[in-house]
Amino acid sequence: MTRHRTGRLIGILYLLVAGAGLAPGAAQQDDALLTEAAARTRQASSFQFDFDLLLMLSGIPQGDALVNLRGEGAVTDLETTPALSLVTDGGLTIGGRHTPAILQARVVDGIAYFNRQERWSGTPLSELVPLVQDVIVSSFRAGFAGASEAAVLTHSAADPLTREALDALRLSLNNLDLIGFTETVRHEDEPVNDRPTARYTSTVDVAALVRSDAGQNVIVGLLQLGDPASPQALSGAERNALSALIAQLFDQTTLTVERYVGLDDGYLHRVVVELAMTVDTARAGASGLPLTLNLNLDLRLSNFGGVPAIQAPENAMVIAGLANVVSVPGVITAPTARAPEPATLTPVPRVILSIAPNTPTTIALSGAAPTDLRYSAASGETVSIVVRSLEEPGALDTTVELLTSNAIRLNYNDDQATVRDDLLSTDSAIEGQALEAGDYIIRVNSFTGTAQGSAEVTVERIVP
Repeated sequence: MTRHRTGRLIGILYLLVAGAGLAPGAAQQDDALLTEAAARTRQASSFQFDFDLLLMLSGIPQGDALVNLRGEGAVTDLETTPALSLVTDGGLTIGGRHTPAILQARVVDGIAYFNRQERWSGTPLSELVPLVQDVIVSSFRAGFAGASEAAVLTHSAADPLTREALDALRLSLNNLDLIGFTETVRHEDEPVNDRPTARYTSTVDVAALVRSDAGQNVIVGLLQLGDPASPQALSGAERNALSALIAQLFDQTTLTVERYVGLDDGYLHRVVVELAMTVDTARAGASGLPLTLNLNLDLRLSNFGGVPAIQAPENAMVIAGLANVVSVPGVITAPTARAPEPATLTPVPRVILSIAPNTPTTIALSGAAPTDLRYSAASGETVSIVVRSLEEPGALDTTVELLTSNAIRLNYNDDQATVRDDLLSTDSAIEGQALEAGDYIIRVNSFTGTAQGSAEVTVERIVP
């Protein structure tokens, strides 16, 4: 189970990284270079990655939506039991309302671990994946397919029609070949970060893809998933009419993928996906403004085969029998007969140091837990909190968080944006923070939560 489930998760990364189906279209020798790079990257035993994701959506009733996400992590043990480490920062803004999207997670030996308020807990993927699948299916039916209430409330993990629809959709997606709808061009080679690099741009004809037989199969699969009671087969005329309508809706859609191949090592080092879509719903007889979606994903890869094994967090509590303790209306229909096994959680021991104003204090990050410092502020005080890495540039990306004595977050910074020449871009700084009299916690960590190294922390008191 562990390798199978985790392999599926890691496969999502491979889909973005390799993109082998987009390779044809370039000259033969260029095609060979790109294809070999995709295969070489897939065969790496481990690699590190970091990414930036920007998604903007307008025309929805709730107001314009913006997803701005940054993340980094690593994938290891791909030849045996794959493991994943992931940290994200950013958030979702809809109609001017912002929701942070800060996540620290690991997948090790078939267990998904999540860090919440400095406490790690885990859930077997064998239980988590079906639950997430159920939520996605129910949300799809309720929000996009306009299905009946009975269809929305169907428990997808148990309903035979839903399972059949999911299997059919997976088969259609597996058979969706982009080769005939993609044009790939190799640009002039150029150095990127001092590495000789070949850059490729692939453009996908989305409208033609939707009109194809394989594209029609995917559309029919989505309709059946939206409402399992819908017909499992459409007549030729119905399929053609549906295909023409969908193609018309997506005729203003562009999809490009850029890939950068290192000429010195033959690996894919960067993948950039750009999607621009405008859907005029009036063409389908629906009211409302046109939907506009713009997506940019910039994924960077490094350290192939050189990443240490990812370890499960110490003292993490693993929760079994997730369906017994999580209630999702309309999704979880009944608990299983097996009660969750009792578990205990031993908190990670933490030493809280004291720090005085204008006094640089050296700390050592262990990679297992952040370091907390206690600062006692006078009334009406304004300070800047600066964290400077003492390691080689690029070895330690720090974060700093300011909390009240009862652990309520007041401020946070990852990469400082000051004009100071004594700090690296990956150092951290909270500037001009007003404080009331009392004790505060300064929490210092690495961005991944697993990096080790020394850093210098200074609370600079600002004198009016």
